[in-house]
Amino acid sequence: MNKDIIFFHCKKVIKMSGYALVVFIFVGFLEVIHIDIKNNSYISSVTNEKIPSGFVVRDDSKNVRFIGQEHRELVKNSPFFQKHEQLYQSVNKSEFVFSFIEYVKNLLHYSFKKSYSSEVYQADFFMRILLGGLFFIWLIYRYLLRAKFEILPVRFNLYNQIGEQNAQSKKVYDIFLKKNDNQIIYKNASKINYDNYVKGLEDIKQFLGMENLEVQRFKKASVALVVSKIPSSVKFDVSKLKKGLIYMGVDKYLKDFYLSIKNMTHTIVVAETGAGKSVFVQNFLVSLFFNHEEIEQFYLIDPKKAEFGRYQKLKKVVYVENDIDILETLKTLQSVMYARYESMKRDDLDNGDVIYNGKFIILVMDEFGTLGTIADTKMKNEVERILIDLAQKSRRAKIRMVFIGQKATRESISSNVLANLSSRGVMKTEDGDNIIKMVGNKEELEERGVNPKKFCKGRLYFKDGASGVNTLIQSPFFNLSDKTHIEYLKTIVKDLIPSKNETIKQSLSDASIKSIKSADFYEKNLKNLWERVKNIQDENKATELRKAIQSCKRDLKRQKMDDLDIRIETLHKQLSI
Repeated sequence: MNKDIIFFHCKKVIKMSGYALVVFIFVGFLEVIHIDIKNNSYISSVTNEKIPSGFVVRDDSKNVRFIGQEHRELVKNSPFFQKHEQLYQSVNKSEFVFSFIEYVKNLLHYSFKKSYSSEVYQADFFMRILLGGLFFIWLIYRYLLRAKFEILPVRFNLYNQIGEQNAQSKKVYDIFLKKNDNQIIYKNASKINYDNYVKGLEDIKQFLGMENLEVQRFKKASVALVVSKIPSSVKFDVSKLKKGLIYMGVDKYLKDFYLSIKNMTHTIVVAETGAGKSVFVQNFLVSLFFNHEEIEQFYLIDPKKAEFGRYQKLKKVVYVENDIDILETLKTLQSVMYARYESMKRDDLDNGDVIYNGKFIILVMDEFGTLGTIADTKMKNEVERILIDLAQKSRRAKIRMVFIGQKATRESISSNVLANLSSRGVMKTEDGDNIIKMVGNKEELEERGVNPKKFCKGRLYFKDGASGVNTLIQSPFFNLSDKTHIEYLKTIVKDLIPSKNETIKQSLSDASIKSIKSADFYEKNLKNLWERVKNIQDENKATELRKAIQSCKRDLKRQKMDDLDIRIETLHKQLSI
């Protein structure tokens, strides 16, 4: 313990002793001017003036003589008049003011006398000692409760230096002002050094035993350590789900945090193994499924076959799990994007920042880092090229991409793609580069009291690309091992579960199901059919086939591709006859 801390404690004890002495004196004074309730009430009714019980006692000779003459028996038996006989004998026509200074002088003179029988200023010495002592004990107890807050500025050298750093300079330490439910406030008589609190925040957290703290400026020459109430875990509650919104969890103010699907931007979230990434993804998907009416198609890319397989049989869900199908899916999305732009042009909507007037398409990719491990270099480059195109241009086409992974390295995701993912989140991770890429520099995080290296499971620091707001969130724990949660999920996706008579869409890798083809694939087939028609001698048959091919092309432009496979296959058969 350094000398500044010892000196600080000594000053506090001396200060509290002074307070106790004041109480010691004050108790005696109250005893001198004590008036029993019965007589005080009676006197007040006679004189129409309540006799005060403060430091200053006022009355005039007229009232005193009136009471003495008319109520002699009362005066004779009244403890008040007996104790103050000398005082009231000295009352003359002018107003008498009882001097506190005179009282203190007499108190010091008479307090230690052996006889207390007839002195005007006597008081119960034992009572003064008792109450003064109790008050001192209460001050000590209060100080011990506040000690760690009181000593903090001295412990961490939080002071303002007045003058140059030499023998003549003076340190003015910050002073603990108060603590309420969510703030610990410090002030300085001169100027407070805000940066010192920011730099020492991690040590301050450890000293106070409070993990969730952030530094905020507070009025003039003051700073507040804001206590976050964010819980370490949040139970999943189906009633929190809302139409048009994605439920992200609970923020540091214990308020539910939502993202608007309408304003949602491309998103990336990184986390190390065990950080609760799966919990976050499942909760995110549950909110999306709850809003499936607003979504035309879900593309769930699951290279590790760990997260999304359970959803592959749902309507509107396209499940992807291998490199070839990832490329085909991205080509399909790219074709849809350009088709939507063509639709906007036809409707004269391609001016300004106009958004496609249709439903959303959502692509969620788990473990995006596997893109960097695609063995075929040509395929890898093609995937990257299409992702960049989608990231840059798909917003107005109502296509949104969500990437989940462990590291946002150059090898795992292109910097051109990353630059267009404006909504970013980081869960627990030891990778400092990850943290900086996702949510900002070290100084900004220190100021907000955010340290992703120490996050609990399910904790997320999220930057909303639409609003630019940074929020600390605890994601709800949606447990797929919990039967109750499974029932919730079944209720939420009941409209997406196909009936027995419906064709179930399997994963793209299922050989029994045709792969989703890109627009390029259909265009090449239709072009090939058109060339083959030229060799047909029967003009009527050729005309019919051309009409059928033109019809397919029109539907392709309108994105009506549900039966294109069957129609193109039929045309191939007709040309083979």
